[in-house]
Amino acid sequence: MNSNAPFGAPYVPETGRYSAEMLEYNRIVLDTKIFTARGDYQVAFVSQLTSLLREAPPATVTRDNAGQILSSLKAKAAAKRLDRPFEMCGRTVDNVYDYVACRMAGRDSALKKAEERFAEHQDRLRNLRGQTTVNPETLTQLGEDAAAIDKFIRQAQREGDEAVGTAPAE
Repeated sequence: MNSNAPFGAPYVPETGRYSAEMLEYNRIVLDTKIFTARGDYQVAFVSQLTSLLREAPPATVTRDNAGQILSSLKAKAAAKRLDRPFEMCGRTVDNVYDYVACRMAGRDSALKKAEERFAEHQDRLRNLRGQTTVNPETLTQLGEDAAAIDKFIRQAQREGDEAVGTAPAE
């Protein structure tokens, strides 16, 4: 556990019991997974936008700068009209940004569920601060949170694989 610790994770003493350090370690692992999944979503969004805008993608699109690049492309993509509107996501989509957002909506929804569950997980951890013992029910809830977060991230990855496809007919 300590040999492959993510950045910011505390050293976990080998006591054989659940400790505050171990719970913090698990929180940081989950936070890192969510950050990575959200960054991958933004990179994929930028990639699809640049493809449909017929622009060369920026030289380096990473998880760290994808959000900034996405916000700079948003206005241009919203202004670029499709040759014909599409009925998707329960509405008429007539611009490139809305088209990509609609195709990626399932992935975004799964990531939002993971982020909401992570917020609940953090609240449970905050309630444990200052306590010397952790009851089994709380451990079960924390484990269920982690399993649900992993499930939502896997679902987002599957949705992302399905969203990648061809450009609309022009």
